[in-house]
Amino acid sequence: MSEEQFAAYLRKRMKLKGLTISETAKRAHISRGALNKYLNCEVKDGKISTFVMLARALEEHPMNLFSIFFHGWKFDKLTPERTESTLSKDDIGFIADINYPDNCPVAREAIIEKSWELKNTGSEPWVNRRLICIDENLAVSSDQEKLHDSRLTGLIPLTREVEVPLTNPSEHVILTVKLQAPNYPGTMISHWKMIDENGEFSYPNSLGIFCKVQVISF
Repeated sequence: MSEEQFAAYLRKRMKLKGLTISETAKRAHISRGALNKYLNCEVKDGKISTFVMLARALEEHPMNLFSIFFHGWKFDKLTPERTESTLSKDDIGFIADINYPDNCPVAREAIIEKSWELKNTGSEPWVNRRLICIDENLAVSSDQEKLHDSRLTGLIPLTREVEVPLTNPSEHVILTVKLQAPNYPGTMISHWKMIDENGEFSYPNSLGIFCKVQVISF
């Protein structure tokens, strides 16, 4: 676990959103004392329900918080880190999974269209942005992991990128990608991040968004 990184990430998101501890606790429907325990690294075994509520309050994907708390997070080295002043002008908020919520059952070889609702929470418009699949950076589990290369055990992207329409500050956008489940059961994940017109990650210090399903035999 990485309580220190989790606390630092919470403080950074709160600052970017302009939220105080009291405001964050109120939006997450938890007590100020409970939030302070996370911020002071006093929680050793967090509750999933609390992560979900904090994610909603901070407009973040719950899996990002799970990953940081339980596994830690190393900032992306593929692109330079942005300064805090830059991040405050260009920011993204996760609003909701429109369909196929985490751990939703999906049949083998099923083709699905996964949609997310995002919000431009910064002060700059999103222009010439794209959402790209970066599944090669993920390791996922499979019931037959000994029979398959770990790089091949995720969902199969039928489109590897989608255009992000012009999205002004405070506007919402729904982005949809088409994926296919493999022909064997297991926990499957597809990982996506936004890039700018130069092909650089728009939010290099963010974990991005996910589609996580349980492939089963009906």
